[in-house]
Order: sequence, then structure tokens, then C-alpha cells
Amino acid sequence: MEEGRSAIAWGCFNWQTMHAFLLRTEPEFPRSPPLSRIPTQNDQRKPAVWYSFPLDLPPRIYYHEEAFLAYSKLMLLLRQYMSIRDNFAPLSDASASFENAKLLFYQLLDWAKALHSSLILSLNCLPMVFNLHLTFHQIVVELFRPFATRADDPSQFACGAMNASLKQIERILYVQQVQFAGPPLCGSNAGPIHSLMMSLFDKRSETEHPHQETDSLLLLCTTIIRKIARYYPSIGLILHSILAYGKKNFASLPDEVEAIYRELDATLTGTSAPEEIPGQYPIDLKLSITRPEEANLEAALKATYELRIHDNT
Repeated sequence: MEEGRSAIAWGCFNWQTMHAFLLRTEPEFPRSPPLSRIPTQNDQRKPAVWYSFPLDLPPRIYYHEEAFLAYSKLMLLLRQYMSIRDNFAPLSDASASFENAKLLFYQLLDWAKALHSSLILSLNCLPMVFNLHLTFHQIVVELFRPFATRADDPSQFACGAMNASLKQIERILYVQQVQFAGPPLCGSNAGPIHSLMMSLFDKRSETEHPHQETDSLLLLCTTIIRKIARYYPSIGLILHSILAYGKKNFASLPDEVEAIYRELDATLTGTSAPEEIPGQYPIDLKLSITRPEEANLEAALKATYELRIHDNT
């Protein structure tokens, strides 16, 4: 019973921490982490018992426990960073804010180096390991997004870190598509894909004739989130708003992606943000840094209706 309560407490803490990080707000729960230890932390572990078949895989519950422990430690680092970040107005002290972000980045690298051997990224990873690394790279991308457009040295550092993590998100999605026909259909996987889609929209805007690889990857991202939305209806609203953002700001979508957008548009006509999804959820991740009230889901829905009028639909 105590183990279950601890898991619930840390699960809520982890969710609220990541949620507040993306919204760039203070967490709804108290700042301090749960008083109970992270489940499995400091346990006297026995060596993993190996199944006779398949010979190369230990019990999968072992991976779940190690992944949860690593994820909770990752959220502890993120909460520590946020407690300092919230003392600054957005970019009011750009130098101090960047140094704080850079410090977290190096702590994240140390976290990755200290991962249990079962959680090291490889082609033979279980889905939960891929998910852990997707979250890690999304944190890096959104950590440095506020500094990526500045014309100075921090911008070069931020862009380099962001691009490296975006490339890793691409690779993980491709591997998951081949190994498991896509990532697990859990709501948290929509976040890293959202971050990647923003960069793909930027790539499409840089050339008159978008590269086929960019469009194929954008279609893969859209298809994955569309599948997730079957189980989490609010994700459908988010995907609809992301595509509407891309259509409005970058003129066009690939034909297959446009078809999915039209399907969502017909299904969600007149739909407002449901209560279980905060209206503040950021759709435009760039605008959310400086004017979050104009970048959220509610604002995106209004912009979608305007777009529909312009399209005469």
C-alpha cells in the first residue's frame, strides 16, 4: 500500500512538473517534491531474474521500475531549475536566465550518463525507454527555445543543443515506427512530437519547394498524434490547432497532412477546449515565451475559425 501511494504521489509530481515547464507557469502542486522516497529508490535489489525465453530480455517490470526512477530524478532536476527560473520575469535578465538554462543542460547530460544500463538508448529498447529519451530531448528543445532567436553567442549554443535534440527525436520516432509501428499511444508522447513539428514548419518556410523528407516526417508526426487522439480526445484539438497554426503561418501543408487537417476541421467544428485540457496549453511555442495568452489553445481555436472563414469553408 505504501509503495502504491508513493508511486501516485511521484506520478502526480512528475506530471505537474512537466506540465508547468511547458506552460511556463508555476506548478499547481506545492514546489517541494513528495516526502516519500521514489519507488524502488535505495531498494536492496537482487540481480534481475532472466527468463528462459527470450534469452536476452529480463522481466519487463524491471524496466518499468528503472524507467520510473529515472523519470522522477529527471523531474527533480527540472523542478529545481524552475524554482530559479520563476524568480526572473521572462527574459528580463537574459544573461542570468541563459546561465540557469545552461546549468540545467549540463545536469541533464550528467543524468543521461548515469542512466542504468537497461535504459541506455539502442535499437533494441523497449517502448518505455524510448519514451524516457523523448521527454529528455523535449526538455532540451524547450529549455533553449527562448534563446534560439537572439543574435549572439548564447543563440549559437542554444540552436546547437536544440537541433541535436530535434534530430534525436526524429531518429527515435523512425526507430519506433519500424520496431513497433509507432510509439505507444500515450498522451505524453504528443509533447515531443509537437516540438518537432514546430521545427518542421520552420524548415518548410525556408524554401519555396519543401524537401520531401521534411514533408514525410511531418506526415509521420501528424499520423502518430492522430492515433493518440483516438484515446485522448483533447489531443485531437491540440493537433487541429497545431496544423491550423502551420497552415496560417506557412501558407500550405503537405497534401496528406492537409487531408487530416480537413478531417479534424469537419469533426471539431464548434468544439471548444474541454475542461480537462487547460485553455492555456501552448500551441505556438515561440509566441508562448513572450505572449503566452496569445499562444494558447483557446487563442488557436479562435484563429482556426478565422482561417476557416478565409478559406470559405
